[in-house]
Amino acid sequence: MDTLWTKFTNDLMSRMKENCKMLVIGTRWSVWDPLGRLEAQYEGKKKAKFVKIPALDINGNSNFEYKYGVGFSTKHFKMLKDSMDDISWRSIYQQEPIEREGVLYHEDDLQYFNGDLPKDKEPDAIVAVCDSKGQGRDYVSAPCGVIYGDLVYIPAWVFNNGLPDVTKPLVANMCLKHNVSRLDVEMNNGGDYYADGVNQLIRGGGGYTSIREFFTSTNKITKIVTESDFVKKHFVFLNPQSPNTPKEYKDAMRNVLGFTVTGKSKHDDAPDSLAMLSQLVKDLSGMEVRIVDRRSLPL
Repeated sequence: MDTLWTKFTNDLMSRMKENCKMLVIGTRWSVWDPLGRLEAQYEGKKKAKFVKIPALDINGNSNFEYKYGVGFSTKHFKMLKDSMDDISWRSIYQQEPIEREGVLYHEDDLQYFNGDLPKDKEPDAIVAVCDSKGQGRDYVSAPCGVIYGDLVYIPAWVFNNGLPDVTKPLVANMCLKHNVSRLDVEMNNGGDYYADGVNQLIRGGGGYTSIREFFTSTNKITKIVTESDFVKKHFVFLNPQSPNTPKEYKDAMRNVLGFTVTGKSKHDDAPDSLAMLSQLVKDLSGMEVRIVDRRSLPL
């Protein structure tokens, strides 16, 4: 991509007259392609406009289905989506470039379930974490984990970039619905105020979730990479391909599968919250009380 950018700047931009308008059209194959670099360079500039029209809208319907048999139907796009890998689909048709090199989570790496939790035993614990947000473009990401032995089922996941007045009730309702016993809220970006608001909503709904606020000092990327092995081996997710999986949950999974350690990930909120949940689960496991024969101890 560096070579392509050099050609773009040296061969094209060097021939532009001053105040010349620039119109660039293309497929977003990489976050480092010319379109991506131009977007980063001119982001926030009043005279710059970047238009992205994905094949399917947020509801999974075609943005290009017109009258009189022209355009492309939802059925057509979904057929194409099913026939190619997720990264190609998102790059070619959804305008969501992902670096293939350095992708941390692959769809086949993860474990899935149909939404039914084990019925032959009670869970060891039901916990959740919340990566809150400020006023920017980040997402509130709050996965719920139901622990059975060494497996952590993820039956619910709040993943929303709305304002706190929108997301706090979503997190509180998730805790109430799934009887979450402990919720850890990251204090970065005003998480303490966010936690207080969620706590009031839970108490108002008759819930008894214990909320702990914590501050993260570890480098985010390092944390995500370090915890990824535990997530792959022990977390069980709803199948993102299932029509019964909620949209926000699918969005969170796309965020996870699109995260790279070598490229620039536009959002890393979902994999970051999984890393937090992984740390919480391991902390709880480390606090288990076991009865042992004192004669076996090296005293």
